[in-house]
Amino acid sequence: MEKLSNVINFRPIEGYVGAKGKRIKAGYFFRSGVMGKLEESDKEFLSSLGIQSIIDLRDHPSIEKHPDWPLPGAKYIETDVLAHLGDGASDSAVNLDSVIIWGRKLSAKEYRKAYLNFLEMYRLMPYSHQGFSPLFEAMDRHEKILFNCTGGKDRTGVAAMLVMLSLGCSEKDIIKNYLLSNEYRRERNHWRVSSKWKETHSLIGVHYQRRLSYVYRKYIKLSLKSIFDKYQTKEDFFQEEYGISKEQLSDWQSFYLE
Repeated sequence: MEKLSNVINFRPIEGYVGAKGKRIKAGYFFRSGVMGKLEESDKEFLSSLGIQSIIDLRDHPSIEKHPDWPLPGAKYIETDVLAHLGDGASDSAVNLDSVIIWGRKLSAKEYRKAYLNFLEMYRLMPYSHQGFSPLFEAMDRHEKILFNCTGGKDRTGVAAMLVMLSLGCSEKDIIKNYLLSNEYRRERNHWRVSSKWKETHSLIGVHYQRRLSYVYRKYIKLSLKSIFDKYQTKEDFFQEEYGISKEQLSDWQSFYLE
């Protein structure tokens, strides 16, 4: 897949084995970080993909500050995943402001609290009903879909997990896809950790920034665990939480797998 200028973590989701041993078709699912300042060649490449819906998982202020390029012919759908967390989210106060800390040195206790909020975010994200429903609605329409957030790893990572889960992919492949963010974000992650040291000269701050910038198996497993601690099957989860029937899952699998 072609690497895009100034776009973090852009890649397709394809080729993974799903239900009945069939694989995810090429050219139907793409995941990415924010898509703002693009070269003309990047715009031409994106236009050639035939994407029908862009699902932006960020909050509105972030979108206003760093808008995606308006891809001609594609519906643009804004859906704030973190504003619609379920399963006790009203008491959790989980938001990116409490997690992403720039330019200041915090105490060990404050860093620890922020990290715990970050882990809680992963536990709750699968239950963002309003946040992820536009993605599933696009799948109902059998569209070619691109979904993104800022860095293309956390909100986008859980979205990719839900797509792959709905298509019958294994936990092993879901985790494999998730961990690819460390390869696609290698330079950005190194810059973020180095910048944290220059800003704060705090070893614990650098440790925290590393835990935040990179993706780790334990994060996405928290999301998976939050589903399967509550439900015996993925079918039960999709039915009870999103109103997605077994027939819909079968339809998606018939269309998106080959």
